[in-house]
Amino acid sequence: MKTLGVIPSRLGAVRLPEKPLRLIAGKPLIEHVCRNVKKAKLLQGFVVATDSKEIFETVENLGYQAVMTSVHHASGTERIAEVAKKFKQYDTFVNIQGDEPLLQGTMIDRLLKEFKKEKTAPIASCYLPKIAAEEFENPNVVKVVLDKKGYALYFSRSPIPFDRSGEDTSFMKHLGIYAYKRKFLLGLSKLKTSQLENREKLEQLKWLDNGFKIRMIASRTDSIGVDTKEDLMMVENLLKKKEKAFA
Repeated sequence: MKTLGVIPSRLGAVRLPEKPLRLIAGKPLIEHVCRNVKKAKLLQGFVVATDSKEIFETVENLGYQAVMTSVHHASGTERIAEVAKKFKQYDTFVNIQGDEPLLQGTMIDRLLKEFKKEKTAPIASCYLPKIAAEEFENPNVVKVVLDKKGYALYFSRSPIPFDRSGEDTSFMKHLGIYAYKRKFLLGLSKLKTSQLENREKLEQLKWLDNGFKIRMIASRTDSIGVDTKEDLMMVENLLKKKEKAFA
């Protein structure tokens, strides 16, 4: 299994414009992502896929590889599919969120180690068991429900599974990292938009709606997506605490 990590990155975020270039602890957000991805041992390489010259030049100047892609992609998955057409020597691709500066290389390795054994699903992703009432109710935190074999039944922004007693706030937090088999990734453009996908604004529901299985793999670490200035400050504080701990 020859695997390429791909980090989709764009400037046009509505809530936090120019997000990948925002500084966290003195370094651009995208640099933190690249530094962590570089630590993954089971990737044979990784690239940043972008439609922005500013991001492209920043990544290249940092010594990492960037690829220019179309400005017309509706999702990071579509951007990765374009990369897959250019990098034909790889049979597996990992979608690594470009706005998660705390994502660990060990999470990527765990995902790929388990995905290598998978015989049924052309896609795999990660989740983290949690007990946190504020996250359970937060629509920006995506929840996932699994079947007994570890495949996704449904993803939602709503608090699922619903607890009628009102006392249980345990759930499985979906972590937005995906591994795809090449054939599946290149066929995604043929899938029609799903009503569930449109309603929840979660593209993985389109895959489930079309009958594809998604293998879910437990992660030992969490990750935080940066969508606001408050998120930036929170991540910076966490990084400072980490630096003090290892000082």
